[in-house]
Amino acid sequence: MRRVYAIWFLREAGPVLLGMPLSFGLTLWLTAREFFVAKIAENFVVSFHSGGVFSFIGSALYGAPLLPAAIVGLSFGISMILAWRLVRNLSRLSLVEII
Repeated sequence: MRRVYAIWFLREAGPVLLGMPLSFGLTLWLTAREFFVAKIAENFVVSFHSGGVFSFIGSALYGAPLLPAAIVGLSFGISMILAWRLVRNLSRLSLVEII
């Protein structure tokens, strides 16, 4: 029975466990290639302390080039979908059926 559960786990969680790190890595790599991340982080911390986080995010998205912003957004969206699928699959997991 352990083998059956192991195969089920690999079929359900395997693509998510493989896809999420790849998508997250792609997001980080493209972000680091296109943007000066240290300055963005510094500006975000300053805006966080001053209370203007949403205006900072809005102006950053407005001023960013279209292609890098779209790639980062799509990668982030795919990562969130994969994370949601992983949590959903693991929450439905029950190894012992209670009668």
